[in-house]
Amino acid sequence: MPARAGGENRRTHTASGCAPRFGSGYGKGESLMTIRELLVYILLRRLLYPAIAFLGASMMASLLVSIVFFAIALWGEPDQPFSLYGLFGMLIVAITLGFYVAALAGVPACLLIWGMRLTGLRRGWADAIAGGLLGAVMMHVVLHGASAITEAPSLMVGLFGIAGLAGGAVYWNFTGRPRPPYTLTLI
Repeated sequence: MPARAGGENRRTHTASGCAPRFGSGYGKGESLMTIRELLVYILLRRLLYPAIAFLGASMMASLLVSIVFFAIALWGEPDQPFSLYGLFGMLIVAITLGFYVAALAGVPACLLIWGMRLTGLRRGWADAIAGGLLGAVMMHVVLHGASAITEAPSLMVGLFGIAGLAGGAVYWNFTGRPRPPYTLTLI
């Protein structure tokens, strides 16, 4: 590692990608993490990167749903030619829907991700399945409201479940494909 001014070496994370501990040495010849480095680590790695990954996953799920609806619209009108304006409109709808998905599913997704990390479930498939369940449950509640418990799931719920599955896989990929052991350090 290159030396900083003053000849001392500092590390912001360990080789395994685990969170560093403030005030603990890393080994022979390595110094402590400063408060500034700790704050930058917490803000970037623990808050900003997962938020960007979640927004990307929401955009992917909404793009998948929009492509399905665009294909249904093209299939339903065989005499209507393909239009680039329609494709551009579909992309605008997908981006708007992605922001709505992120806003509606943000808190439940945070709770699911936190629960998965606490239980130590293996990431990847667990992220994808959690995204699929979240997409299906959220759409079922949005479609049926208070009577969601007594209503049977529809095809729309399945479509949003598949889109959530793809979104969960994208989230896992955007967060750097974390592998066990996972650490939940509070500092």
